[in-house]
Amino acid sequence: MNRKLAAASIIICVGMLCLSFKVQRVEAIGTIYIRADGSIDPPTAPISTVDNITYILTGNITSDADGIVIERDNTIVDGAGYTVQGAGGGTGIGLSGRSNVTINNITANNGGCGIELSDSSNNTIYGNNVTDNSIGIYIFSSNNNNIAGNKVTNNSYGIRLDYSSNSMLRNNAMDSNGCNFGVYGDLPSHFLNDVDASNTVDGKPVYYWINRQDMEIPSDCGCLALVNCTHITAKNLKITNNLEGILLVSTTNSTISGNNITANDVHGVCLLNSSNNTMSGNNITANRIDGIDLGDSSDNTMSENNITNSDFCGIQLGHSSNNTITGNNITNNDSGIELGSSSNNTITGNNITTNWLGIKLGDSSNNTLTKNKMANNQIGIEFMNSSNNIIYSNNFVDNTARQAYIYSYVSNNVWDNGYPSGGNYWSDYNGVDTNHDGLGDTQYIIDANNTDHYPLMNIIPEFPSLLILPLFFIATLLAVIIYKREKV
Repeated sequence: MNRKLAAASIIICVGMLCLSFKVQRVEAIGTIYIRADGSIDPPTAPISTVDNITYILTGNITSDADGIVIERDNTIVDGAGYTVQGAGGGTGIGLSGRSNVTINNITANNGGCGIELSDSSNNTIYGNNVTDNSIGIYIFSSNNNNIAGNKVTNNSYGIRLDYSSNSMLRNNAMDSNGCNFGVYGDLPSHFLNDVDASNTVDGKPVYYWINRQDMEIPSDCGCLALVNCTHITAKNLKITNNLEGILLVSTTNSTISGNNITANDVHGVCLLNSSNNTMSGNNITANRIDGIDLGDSSDNTMSENNITNSDFCGIQLGHSSNNTITGNNITNNDSGIELGSSSNNTITGNNITTNWLGIKLGDSSNNTLTKNKMANNQIGIEFMNSSNNIIYSNNFVDNTARQAYIYSYVSNNVWDNGYPSGGNYWSDYNGVDTNHDGLGDTQYIIDANNTDHYPLMNIIPEFPSLLILPLFFIATLLAVIIYKREKV
């Protein structure tokens, strides 16, 4: 009996050894190329073709570099359900400068990028399973591609389109990725892609609207982009784990309110070339770059938002003018509010606390800052090459390194509203008020070009929320009516 068991064990072991040899023969170490002339390099790779048009995988591929590089146009690469597995870097299937290539029915995992198209057009990626990569499907500087029916899960980034236009996305399921979906670019044309609500992020539809007007975003929205839209309302949404939580491009007169926008990879809310929009009452938390970002955008209002725990800015304006930032709570960001090359903006009544830097102005002029509280930041406010800004009736309280700092270049600004209105409250001001007018007898000097001539002796009371003011007015009016009735 023991001899029979030993013989059986030997047979099993030999079978397993043969099986391992068989698996090894259908694996390739290194990069496999489908060359421009139609050949497969190396010819021993587990890929077959009979017409140099359709290439079919005949086994799994494991690569310590790029998996498959396609150098031939007008081809079909059918994975037949097999896997292209990386070693944590490189690209599973890559196209560069190619057109009319179809990639389908492949599992691409554990690579730097599962499937990548760059400088390519009119390609199709469908029915693939893309998992555990740094980027699942990456479309870079490419146009007119069709991306459909893919399952993209557990990647750092799911599907990302950068500097690309006119691609169509249908029925892609992006689940449990660090960042599920995003489109990035610096021209309005980079955002003209056809993405419908059959695409989902963690089971919720992507609403990517172009040329819409007078509509409200459905409440099940998982990711939102508005391109060339007007009079759109987005309210009470929960949006998380995308490149941009809410993206507005060339969009006007729309309202973003009461939303919970968290843990997006770049911005919570991003406006590009957009005007006359309102963002109010949103909770914008733990977005990696900025809470709210405006680029080349004007006449927008950001009010009563709670913006916390961004790695960079709570609110950032770049090349943007005539915007209003009012009544926001901005805490625990690297910078609270940052203006770059932006002018004629109004920043008023904001609570800007426990950031590294409260407010920063770089190459920005003619902005007005009033009634803000800058407290317990490392630096309360910083200027770099920024002049003709007006700063008064603000509270600067216990900013540990500098209350106000002029960082390089000359900046000449106005720090008070004259007498008797006065300037700002500075918690480290050690002057006296002999005539009891509420203003210090000596100036608060920031540097040779910046002086608060009338520093306030007492901290300005907390500024009431703009949402509370109408309620206060109504309550006061009702009290007056009741008083008059009782008196009669």
